[in-house]
Amino acid sequence: PAAARAVQVFMPGKPQVWYLDLFAGRNDHDAVAAAGPGGHKEINRTNLTAAEVERGLATPVVRDQLDLLRFRARCPAFGFDADLTVEPATADRLVLTWRRAGWQARLECDLTAETFSATGVDPEGVETFRLVR
Repeated sequence: PAAARAVQVFMPGKPQVWYLDLFAGRNDHDAVAAAGPGGHKEINRTNLTAAEVERGLATPVVRDQLDLLRFRARCPAFGFDADLTVEPATADRLVLTWRRAGWQARLECDLTAETFSATGVDPEGVETFRLVR
C-alpha cells in the first residue's frame, strides 16, 4: 500500500526498495515451490519484461512511489544532519517531520484508513511538493 511506502521513504537512512515492489509486483509462490527447500528467497525475484515495466510506469501506485523517492532524493530537508521530529502517535496516526536549513518535509499518515499526506516546504514557506493519497 502507498501509505506503507510513504512511511518507509520518511524513515532515517536511505530507502531501499526492491524493484518488484516498486512496480507493485506479486509474490511468486510457484517459484518458491519449484526451488524446493531453502527457496524462500525466490518469492520476490520475478523478472519483469520491458512491457510489464512500461505498464507499471503508467499506474498511479508506481508513479506515486517514484514521486516520493524523487522527493526524498531532492528535498534538502532530508539529510544526515537533519532534524527528525516524531509527533506523539496515536493508534491510527503517525506524523514525521524532517527539518534542515529552513526546509521542511512532513508526512501525516492515517494508519487505519491507510492514507497519507506528504509535503515539502522551502525556507520561504512555499510548498514545493504535495502528494495526498
